[in-house]
Amino acid sequence: MICSADGFDFFGPDASLENIFTGTTPDGHTVGENGVYCKMVGLEAFFEMSLVGQGGAQNARIVNNDQSAFSPHIKALAASTSLDRLALTATATIREKPTMDVKELLAELRTAEKDGMKAQLENEQLKATNLALTTERDTLKTELAAANQSAPAIKTELDALKVTHTETEAKLTAADAALREICKKTLTAAGKVDATVPEKLEDVITTITETKITLVAGGKSQGAEGDLAASAAPAVASFRTRR
Repeated sequence: MICSADGFDFFGPDASLENIFTGTTPDGHTVGENGVYCKMVGLEAFFEMSLVGQGGAQNARIVNNDQSAFSPHIKALAASTSLDRLALTATATIREKPTMDVKELLAELRTAEKDGMKAQLENEQLKATNLALTTERDTLKTELAAANQSAPAIKTELDALKVTHTETEAKLTAADAALREICKKTLTAAGKVDATVPEKLEDVITTITETKITLVAGGKSQGAEGDLAASAAPAVASFRTRR
């Protein structure tokens, strides 16, 4: 199909679906307008189709993509424009101008194709995200299983530490009481009967150390001697002899 105005081949390598559907060449010549027509070059055979109320084909039906009967050239044109060949339509009208805007239809088809590609890309991204989340979930499950397996051993160790802590506290309490008793006896031996044992443990140890140093240096304190003299006087005063 060669355009009579500029020689454009509607089934040539430079032709697109838009050229075929609209009958317009890249130079703007439209078949059927301003005396422009197509030269059927190389036509070997043709047939006439009658548009009547009843279809001529028996058992006509819609077929799937594999059973469609488009020519190889039309299939190649559809593939070059990234359109599904099932999108090809035929329009017939008795009016001077077709009611369907083929350019608008092609634009809608391209928009639908872009939206489909965008949705496919988003779907792939969601699949990747889902795979990453699934992997992370499986890792957490593995870590949780490992933690559950080690939980009894940790509990046993914790119970042992609690027992050890209780025993240590008991020993510390006993040591604290013993040190305070030693401090009290040390103060009494040093003659400090009325002295009180300090509250803080470090003060108790300091008192014991300093008092021992005093005892070693002086033998016994003056307070101790006074206490002994005071306790001996009543015994001497109450002593009587018989004649």
